[in-house]
Amino acid sequence: MKIIIFDETCKICSESIQLIQRFDTEGIFTLLSRNDTQAQEIMQKHKLTEGSIVYKRGEEVYIYSDALLEISIDMGVFFFFYIFKLIPKRLRDYFYRLLAKYRYKISTPKDSCRL
Repeated sequence: MKIIIFDETCKICSESIQLIQRFDTEGIFTLLSRNDTQAQEIMQKHKLTEGSIVYKRGEEVYIYSDALLEISIDMGVFFFFYIFKLIPKRLRDYFYRLLAKYRYKISTPKDSCRL
C-alpha cells in the first residue's frame, strides 16, 4: 500500500496532491490529510511530528525531499526527478525545510480568502 500524508491547509501541498491525483490513473496512492486518524497512527508509530509530507510504501517511510522523489518515481510520469538523488540529502532537505517553513507566506492558506 502506498500512502501519502499531507497538510490539507497548505495550498502548495493541496495543489501538489491535485497534480498527483491527475496522474494517478491507476489509483495506486491512498491520500490522507494530516488530521486523518490513520495518518496520525502512522506518524505516531514512526515518531513523525514535523510538518512534512510523508510517504509510506509498504513498511518504508519517506519524509522531506525523499518523499517527493519516491512519489515521483512511483508515479512513473516524473521519473526524471530521480536525478535529484545525486544532490546530497542534507542539501535537498535544507531547501525542502526552507520551503516548508515559509509555505504559508509564499502562498495563501487554502481556507482563507484572497480578497
